[in-house]
Amino acid sequence: MTESMNTVSLLHDTVQLNDITFNQAIDIAKSFPQARNEARIGALIGHVTGDSQLARRLTASERYYFLLRHQDATQNGYTEKRFNIDDYVMPNTVQSDVPDSVSINDDLHIGHLYGAHVQVLEQKCENAADWMNGQILCQMYGNISSLLGGDEAVYWKKIPASASDAEINKAIEERLPFLSERSANSEYNDLAQVFSEKVLQLDHFVNLNVHTDGLVVDCVEEGKGIPPRRFLCLSAIGGVAGDLISSFG
Repeated sequence: MTESMNTVSLLHDTVQLNDITFNQAIDIAKSFPQARNEARIGALIGHVTGDSQLARRLTASERYYFLLRHQDATQNGYTEKRFNIDDYVMPNTVQSDVPDSVSINDDLHIGHLYGAHVQVLEQKCENAADWMNGQILCQMYGNISSLLGGDEAVYWKKIPASASDAEINKAIEERLPFLSERSANSEYNDLAQVFSEKVLQLDHFVNLNVHTDGLVVDCVEEGKGIPPRRFLCLSAIGGVAGDLISSFG
């Protein structure tokens, strides 16, 4: 992974870690409340890179890796909530080794969770269970019944990062009843366990987890006793600018 203090190498893109202006930070804060962290991260990436669509194409892990690298590069004496980036970034990600998907069987697969997905999910999810279900609904594709059995095949099409918000929302709403109606202690557990185990093969840059409020980043060393952290966009900006940004909620 070739990078400098001023750039970050993602899976397929290398981007500059330019600081944002006060007006850009205020624009993000005015446009999206703090609870819409994924939307804020998307806007930040757009401002920094000049590509308004890049954040939708990036994986959720790439987006948080970018956020951590950007906050690490721009935090200073005004920053109140400082952090050690080495506690949260996986040390050995090789971009060319990260697969586009993993297979559960010949007919069922798991793809990446993309920015386009999470920016829709944060408007629908109210708790950790919603986020877990949302990941399954957005990332799994193929013949779901090949895992759970049943007389009738249930096929989910892949939801690409290029899908619109409306298309992603429609797919989630169509799939959710099937997932919600699985028996809690057998079918749902079978599906969730296989998903949780297999999706680890897609890990890169950071270890993401789910929390009631959204996505969090796990410490890369379990024994250090550092709890998962919810990295909030704009939280590295302190001083008077930080106070003014916080006033928007």
